[in-house]
Amino acid sequence: MLSLPLSYHLLDMNLYRRKLFGVDSLTLNTSRGCTFRCAFCWDPVMHQRRWRAMQPDIVLEHMRRIIVDYGVRGFLFSDDHFFIDLERARGILEGVVRANLGITISKLQIRADTLCRMDRDFFELMVRAGVKRFTVGIESGCQRVLDLIKKDITVEEAIEANRRLAPYPFVPLYLFMMGMPTETPEELGQSIQLADRLLADNPRAVKTFNIYTPYPGTELFALALERGLKTPERLEDWARFNFRNVQNDSPWMEPETKRLVRDLDFPLMFLGNQFTDPYRRTNPLVVSLSRMYAPIARYRVRNLDVRLPFESRLVRSLGVFGRQG
Repeated sequence: MLSLPLSYHLLDMNLYRRKLFGVDSLTLNTSRGCTFRCAFCWDPVMHQRRWRAMQPDIVLEHMRRIIVDYGVRGFLFSDDHFFIDLERARGILEGVVRANLGITISKLQIRADTLCRMDRDFFELMVRAGVKRFTVGIESGCQRVLDLIKKDITVEEAIEANRRLAPYPFVPLYLFMMGMPTETPEELGQSIQLADRLLADNPRAVKTFNIYTPYPGTELFALALERGLKTPERLEDWARFNFRNVQNDSPWMEPETKRLVRDLDFPLMFLGNQFTDPYRRTNPLVVSLSRMYAPIARYRVRNLDVRLPFESRLVRSLGVFGRQG
């Protein structure tokens, strides 16, 4: 039974709709916090590694009401890790199937080691429940960096998780970071090699590389401070920190690593077979140009070759990714 009334009528829900996998979808959060200790993440600072979650019957009641009142048949779950309690997750998914909700679940966040703990029955349950996509934080292809950031996974687990997902119609979105404190060019290369392998082993897989952003209070922020980061004195200055922006004063990165991060940021979009996705809603000329550029981008990325990075400089000058240093 719900302890609080469902008050969606207080919002204009149409402002929050978006179409994913061809279905009108809304974001639903069913838990707060995370029990893991990632050194780059705000969550251990904010929630102190505590996790609070709705019971499966309450989650299902929220979903039913949204379906009935707003005609929405798709859900993005924004939980930091939906599968912290596998039995709770199973209960929600089984409830979706049992109630024949006929929904599409376009996002669930999960860890690679959790995927490695799942059996075939769990994967088949997720197919029946309408799960379409996972976001999986891999972060790095270098075990030293994974240990530094306390990700508590191995490179081998990332490969195994991808292997387990490959037979099923899920789209795994693998998240990588680059430019973390002490990361070397060779270690960034290991991340690119791992991403390339995941994409090759699973044709449905996609990836994104984001630039490390120091979050105050995190362990990695303290390391960035040790390596020369100057804390902004004004609130406005914090706006310069974002995952598409290499700062002029990013002292936590060695010069060569910074150069690679800055000049591979754009070409990395084209690693894999999904490189036209950012341009799907634009004109055919841009799509054609992106197809012509893709082989150059892949060569750059796979060889860490940033000689004469004309395209990256052009993109920065146009402000496509925000102003970079």
